[in-house]
Amino acid sequence: MLAFYASLRASVRAKVKSFLLNDPHLPLVERESLREQTARFYQLAWEYSRPKPVICWVVSGFSGSGKSTVVSWLAQQTGAVHLRSDALRKQMSGIALDQRGDDLLYSQQNTERTYDRMLELLDDLSAQGLSVVLDATFGKQ
Repeated sequence: MLAFYASLRASVRAKVKSFLLNDPHLPLVERESLREQTARFYQLAWEYSRPKPVICWVVSGFSGSGKSTVVSWLAQQTGAVHLRSDALRKQMSGIALDQRGDDLLYSQQNTERTYDRMLELLDDLSAQGLSVVLDATFGKQ
């Protein structure tokens, strides 16, 4: 729904700007600026209304290797949702993100449960048309 509302908002802004173009007393410089703004808002409305490809990036590597830094940048640049296994693991176990977990938190069973949940979230988000970046060690195939 976000794309729909963004497109609608851009269309309304374009329409309001286009009404201002009908003012016969509008100086030429302002008229040209308004014309450019109107065209840009209509362009945005069109872009928001187009379906976007759904992409899933999987970033893996050793703990502490900088995955989350890279993935955070990638998610910001692309508008993708950043799913972090470490944050999800702690959330599922009721542990605050800034707390250190015990060995049980990183057990094989918890790891499998965390990765299964990441894949469920990936399915849900991609079905909504959202791209996703998965950030985890992915130590086993």
